[in-house]
Amino acid sequence: MYIEVFLLDNLLMNLLVLRLASAMLSVKSAGKRTVPFAALGAACAALGAGGASFLFTAPAKLALTLVMSFALPGRGLRARALAFLALLFSAFTAGGAVLLVQLLAGRAGSFPSTGSGALLIGAVFTAFLPHIIRRILSRRLPEGSTVRFEAEFSGDPPVLIECAALVDTGNLLTEPVSALPVIVLPKRLSPALAEKAGIPIPIRTASGSGLLFAIRPRRVLVNGESVSALVAFSASRTALVPACLASTERKSA
Repeated sequence: MYIEVFLLDNLLMNLLVLRLASAMLSVKSAGKRTVPFAALGAACAALGAGGASFLFTAPAKLALTLVMSFALPGRGLRARALAFLALLFSAFTAGGAVLLVQLLAGRAGSFPSTGSGALLIGAVFTAFLPHIIRRILSRRLPEGSTVRFEAEFSGDPPVLIECAALVDTGNLLTEPVSALPVIVLPKRLSPALAEKAGIPIPIRTASGSGLLFAIRPRRVLVNGESVSALVAFSASRTALVPACLASTERKSA
């Protein structure tokens, strides 16, 4: 395998692993933050394959995972530990996807001479997992649970919105590029912000497909806990928060 292809395969898989971990944690995985860490992981894999075999030992891999966890936003020891565990689980999941493809192709155990085919197919499979994870997370709270929503938007002065919101297990909306979940607010809460919203969010309802337009807040809190999400506006009369942004610990009466 050419070194360029090897590096590209590893870079792609590292990016997907980081995206998968960000979906588990419901945080944003911005390219300017994740690409350098993904490139670092790819470089370490190339060095390991080139003779620095200690990089393939368990302690080295755990250390690299810890370093790469800093690609995921979060402050404090708890946030870092969750990022580390999410990244480990994502790596095992992505690796399992590639191994499954290799087994189906009858080529398991031949790495690194498998070529990019198995890795590419495994990467495509892994790319669909964030949506599946969000569906699983959406079942953590019963439909109709109430949370307190707060958001701050850029402006002079900044625009603040505070309201009660329903946890909507059917709200699986995400922004296609960043994979961030989308909170839906009634337009009446801020017609001016609704006019500024310009990030297209594909939606599908019983009446057909369409688009909502979202805006990126400076800060979003759900029951006092900071989350990463976009905010879209619709004609609904109730604010709707995806269940993946809530947990039983955040649930309020």
